[in-house]
Amino acid sequence: MKRADYEAKLGKKGFDKADKDGSDQVSKREWMVLFDEVDANGNGEISKQEWDNFFGKGTFDAWDKDDSGGIDPAEWKKIFMAKTAAKVEKEAPKKKKNPVVAPSSTGRALRALPEGASAPLGFWDPAGLSEYGDERTQAWFKAAELKHGRVAMAATIGWILTEAGVRWPGAYDFEGHTFASVPGGLAAEHVFRDNGGMVQILFTAGIMEVLGETAKPHYMSGGTPGKVPFLWDPVGFTAALSADELAAKRQRELNNGRLAMIGFASMWSATYIDGSVPALPPTW
Repeated sequence: MKRADYEAKLGKKGFDKADKDGSDQVSKREWMVLFDEVDANGNGEISKQEWDNFFGKGTFDAWDKDDSGGIDPAEWKKIFMAKTAAKVEKEAPKKKKNPVVAPSSTGRALRALPEGASAPLGFWDPAGLSEYGDERTQAWFKAAELKHGRVAMAATIGWILTEAGVRWPGAYDFEGHTFASVPGGLAAEHVFRDNGGMVQILFTAGIMEVLGETAKPHYMSGGTPGKVPFLWDPVGFTAALSADELAAKRQRELNNGRLAMIGFASMWSATYIDGSVPALPPTW
């Protein structure tokens, strides 16, 4: 957002604070980070007083589209994307809306941050990937992160269990080779690679990939990233959840997946580089 666009939308006050890198324009990343600065009380919504304190008086009502008395992250993002300044329509004073049940603290905290951002880092994007490409590109990034996180969670749990000595009962092929004879860690990969087991694993992964990519609408065209037909919540656990609860669970899944990717990388490193991860046993 160039200075002229900023001043047309928001007035002349606050531009230098928003332009963190001194480039004479406000990037999308700078704009999203600015939300927390304007939201002085940290409740996930910018009040009229907070707005006026930062931008000055006269522009709040133009951007409070739902007349709720506050600017939430969704409205905040639309301000950046808008091509022209908003017009304030004169109308009769509106009646007060009926009070609604306040959202959960978890929901408020999540709405205060862009999708995928999480405390304590908040909106952390040092590489600027959130500004790369268009909305379809960003949807692909989100789906890829979610997919890698799910695989890493499964791999991490499997690694820990097999290192702890847990095995499936019986044999895994017609020749009578038992699961109990399979070693733990990466050594198991060599066993299944040599007897066709890896082909079965890749075939299963391929089926899931095809199901996900053929879902309608596609996740790059407004669909839900990570939603695989026939496999997505067959029991219906999410059916009765509110929007806040669903947002919280999506964030937890992302965070757990991110941690699992770090955890799996650590176990892989400990296997091949002695002493690289002091917290893990040398046998890993």
